[in-house]
Amino acid sequence: TFKTLLGSSQAAGDYLKTLQQFAARTPFEFPELRDAASRFLAVGVSADRVIPIMTTLGDATAAMGTGSEGINRATTALTQMSQKGKVSAEEMMQLTEAGIPAWDALAAVLGTDVAGAMDLVSKGGVKAEDMFRALETGAGGALGRVKGMMEEQAQTLAGMWSTLKDSVTMGLGDMMATAVPMLKEMLPGI
Repeated sequence: TFKTLLGSSQAAGDYLKTLQQFAARTPFEFPELRDAASRFLAVGVSADRVIPIMTTLGDATAAMGTGSEGINRATTALTQMSQKGKVSAEEMMQLTEAGIPAWDALAAVLGTDVAGAMDLVSKGGVKAEDMFRALETGAGGALGRVKGMMEEQAQTLAGMWSTLKDSVTMGLGDMMATAVPMLKEMLPGI
């Protein structure tokens, strides 16, 4: 997937390593973050924007206790929004339910209050890019208050356990990488 989305095996490998390093600093597990990243890339979010957006989502969901399920729900809402090209109240509700203070962040980017942002969204006048920019920059007071929560949670026992599981899984994956070419040759004959 990443080879197709990023254009080469080298770019995919480099990006996956970056995602692995990111996962190691979070209480979330690598497979969930990898899946969210591929979904963002698939709807046209540039690779350099994914981790800043996911950091904001991770901080908010860590603070609100919605965790990896919150990230999955927020990713779904954002990719739907991206496909429509505009912000809708439906996806904003999904973000809010996932633990993301989306209205506050969007209002900050639009230079208005929450009521003003809601009015603009109801009229169909807000681009999806505005919401992505709000998340990428951590706009608004509510996102400012949760900044760093993901890293704090990574220091808890559950966060450390998650990091250990990721490290073991990635280490086993690296060991298997050398066997993959041989397995590819053997499996058709079997």
